[in-house]
Amino acid sequence: MKRILIAVVSLVVALGATACGESNDGGPPSKVIIAAGGSQAVAPWAAHLAARGQHFFEDVEKKFNVDIEFLDMDTGSTIPSLTSGTVDFLIAGVPAFATARSQGMEVVAITEVASGQNMALVGSAKHKEDFGTDLRAFADSAWGYTAPGSTSAIIASEAATAAGLDFANLNTVAFGKLSAAIPGLESNRLDIVSVDVGTAGVAISDGAGYLIYNANTDMKERTIGTALMSTSAFIEKNPELTQSIVDVYLRGMGLVQRNIDDASAVLASFPADYQKLMSKGFDQAWKLTAPGLGGDGRFTDSAIESTVGYLSGKDYFDISAGDEVKAGFDNRFVQASQVQK
Repeated sequence: MKRILIAVVSLVVALGATACGESNDGGPPSKVIIAAGGSQAVAPWAAHLAARGQHFFEDVEKKFNVDIEFLDMDTGSTIPSLTSGTVDFLIAGVPAFATARSQGMEVVAITEVASGQNMALVGSAKHKEDFGTDLRAFADSAWGYTAPGSTSAIIASEAATAAGLDFANLNTVAFGKLSAAIPGLESNRLDIVSVDVGTAGVAISDGAGYLIYNANTDMKERTIGTALMSTSAFIEKNPELTQSIVDVYLRGMGLVQRNIDDASAVLASFPADYQKLMSKGFDQAWKLTAPGLGGDGRFTDSAIESTVGYLSGKDYFDISAGDEVKAGFDNRFVQASQVQK
């Protein structure tokens, strides 16, 4: 039976003492932990949650006599937990993966789950009539992002620069946790915020803000956003199990894509606890995320090139490590899959 684990630091440390991905007889492991990192942003999680909600993972459990557990993690813990063997598979953003590869870590991306950065700029509702979607109108306003160097800050900077603004000279506020973004808009402390699409959906649904910029559609380059990952060691030891896990994600992607125009049907495919957690603003968030969910799971050469170029240009890693990052995108399992999405 699947058990759902909610990550805290003490839990991660405790799990680190277990032998995840190992078995006593050299066969498939008796337990597999799949972690998902980040906020409850709908695009990175959609295939994962649909597969869980529709019990697709149970087929893998029966086939390999393995228990599959799920762990929701803070983004800062994801890659270390994967490389330490605390978790066996990971759904996470490609920037963290690319940085890890550039540092010599043997992490491997085996399925593209979503493309794009899944971020949006939301303006305070009070500016909608006067400013509209013209970012230049916010030249003297307070721009909010989570922290310097974060994806939130990078997207805000890119959007401002594309609009002809000098981001370095704007009035910027690092508001910290994403949960502080909407209160910042409502209190008039912030005029425009750079947030994940889930937070953007809630802000729009609540009437606290309105959409100005969607990175999934407004960015010029098509980049890989979120991927299913594992380690070289686990994959080499468990190729058949890895193939079956990839197949499950492709089934989840297929379900989501068949319902791409029906946000309520997508949400209904998720586990009940996530439906409750994500229901607020989901319809608005789905409009922002759906454009990044049209892929077939493969990492195309052009997407890899643009992703590596984009991330190295944002100082996630030195461009000299670009070949090592590119080598970490592995299409073998998607190409070998017999799943008809």
